[in-house]
Formats: sequence, structure tokens, C-alpha cells
Amino acid sequence: MNQKNLDKMISEVLAIEAEEAKQAGALGFMARALVQATLPHSKVDGNEFKRTNGLFKLTMLADSETGLPYGSIPRLLLAWISTEAVKTKDRRLILGRTLSSFMAELDLTPNGGRWGTITRLKEQMKRLFACSISCTYTEGFCGTTTKLKRKCANFLHHYFNKLF
Repeated sequence: MNQKNLDKMISEVLAIEAEEAKQAGALGFMARALVQATLPHSKVDGNEFKRTNGLFKLTMLADSETGLPYGSIPRLLLAWISTEAVKTKDRRLILGRTLSSFMAELDLTPNGGRWGTITRLKEQMKRLFACSISCTYTEGFCGTTTKLKRKCANFLHHYFNKLF
């Protein structure tokens, strides 16, 4: 990390300490289930992923052609979705007029190419919004099970005018 980035980070930390996260507009939210058991860190072979943490189990299913989401981008998207849903109190979320403006909200710098952020974001959005996520919590000796199965999006319509 160079000195300029280090200075910027230190300034931001001091600013955050000086004021409440809510007042700074830096308050974020994440679903409890996705904190207890996280998404895959790297690409998963197959179309099913399971992660268990104590009595809690997260299961993800995806079409074999689409694949499962993985890496930091789906986590970032879920944090943005959770935060926006809480802030707007609306199930319908607006990504913005352009891909660049949405990426700016995610603090991603838009760049193209095979391994660029634009390509990775679009691919991981497709994977995340196409998969099904189920959360299972089993309690006590009786094995009482609570299960929630959802898709991240019931309907997905995303388009952006021009990228830049």
C-alpha cells in the first residue's frame, strides 16, 4: 500500500471515529443468515453448495449452465441489497441509470476486459440472481427445523443506457 492510500485510509478511519456511522451515511446491513454462513470464496464445481455453522445450514442451488456465485462481488451485492432494502423500505431496488453509477455505489472502478470489474460484476450478478438460497436452522434434541427458501430476486430487469 502506498503512502497516499495509507494517508487516505487513516483519514477515513479518524473521520468515522469522529461521527456516528448513521450520520456519516456509512451504516450498512447484512442478513443474519449470510453472516452465519457465507457464500463460496472460490469457484465451485457443480451446481450445489452447502455451508454449516453449528445448527445453521446455508444451501445454494444453481442451474448447471449458469453456475453458483462466488468471491467478493456477490457478498458486496448482498450487502448493498440488504442496506438499500432497509433504507428505502421497498422490495423494488433501483440500480441506477448507468452501470458506472451503480458500480460507483459499490465502490468498484469500472474497467473492461476478460478479468475487468464490469465483466466480473455482470457474471456474478447473473449467477447470484439466478440461484436459489435456502437457510435451515435445526434446534435442540427434537430436531425442530425452520427452513427458508428464497431467490435473491423474484424478477430481474436490469439494463443500463450507456456504460460510460
